[in-house]
Amino acid sequence: MNNINPIPFEPTLDREFDHTDRLRVYFEVVRKDEKPTVSVTMTVVGADSRPLMAFDKQVTRDSNGKIVLVLPLDTLGRGAYRLRVTATDGSRVATSESGFLVR
Repeated sequence: MNNINPIPFEPTLDREFDHTDRLRVYFEVVRKDEKPTVSVTMTVVGADSRPLMAFDKQVTRDSNGKIVLVLPLDTLGRGAYRLRVTATDGSRVATSESGFLVR
């Protein structure tokens, strides 16, 4: 992390990766009200939308909400995938997806 780039590693716009790579993902959970704990589920889904791996994280009120995830791509076969991130505080849900290709 530096003054120019607040992300804790050098980002890339690439969406294609070798199966020997490790995909580093960074995102922030931003809350209007910091009282509730936010449950975050990060799921890798295949082209058929079947979940292949999932990671859970709790963002507590004393957390800064910054999440870094490292995905070992050697556990996935070659093909197209999506990373789905879902965050909920019990009353509200936010979801975002980003596609990537393993070659």
